[in-house]
Amino acid sequence: MRAALLAFLFLGLGVGVSACGPAANKAVTQGPCADDGPRLKLTGLCQGRSDNYLDPEAISTSPAPEDCMWSMNEAAFPGDDTALLYQALSCNGRITELEVRGGARSASIGHVTSGFFDSIPSGLETGRMFPIAEGTDAKAYVLSMAKETTEDKKEAAACEIRELTAEQGPRGAFVIDVSQAYRKANNIVTPVDEPAGEIFCGPYGYISDGQRFWRITGGYAFLFDFGQDTPDYDAGSLVVMKKNGDGGWAVVP
Repeated sequence: MRAALLAFLFLGLGVGVSACGPAANKAVTQGPCADDGPRLKLTGLCQGRSDNYLDPEAISTSPAPEDCMWSMNEAAFPGDDTALLYQALSCNGRITELEVRGGARSASIGHVTSGFFDSIPSGLETGRMFPIAEGTDAKAYVLSMAKETTEDKKEAAACEIRELTAEQGPRGAFVIDVSQAYRKANNIVTPVDEPAGEIFCGPYGYISDGQRFWRITGGYAFLFDFGQDTPDYDAGSLVVMKKNGDGGWAVVP
């Protein structure tokens, strides 16, 4: 049963993959790297140069915390032909390592280790990824999920997508929040400098005193929820990689 669910999640929804998409890799993935750095274990990409596959307008421009640095890492999907590539915090010789945990309708992004935190809770999940079938409007799909899981039906009807600014999140990030008309009608006013802990539009919706947002990339809708903690990986850097016909790797647009 588990194998069937994973096959449905990762192969059965018709997610389009372009082997000649952005940053297609046709390089040999054996031998030393030009910068003498290590290779990532799954993709064989040179760690020091694999950031060339990321969207430069989406990755974080924030400096790493003291005694830490941004380093490249990867996480495998079930099987060996799909991977997540991302920027991870590396501190004192330890790097954040993520893993993809399969499920029936979605997969979670869990932690194996954290480069920033000395210990992490068992089963920690800071991201969830929902496969988007080819031809589906991803944002409309996400919005419908939020509306369906919002208990107050008047609130659900007012849920809409709100794009985040560059100061609020990575490029293309958005939240699902109630409309300004709903706020005005219900006298909801949140001081900018004193978040009131508002949660709107259910478990997929906006939370005012945390870091919960959506991002669409690589045939998936990613929901990130870092709470009030320092993220130990860069959600804006995360891209889906697919092995192409010649054994190299390509970014799934």
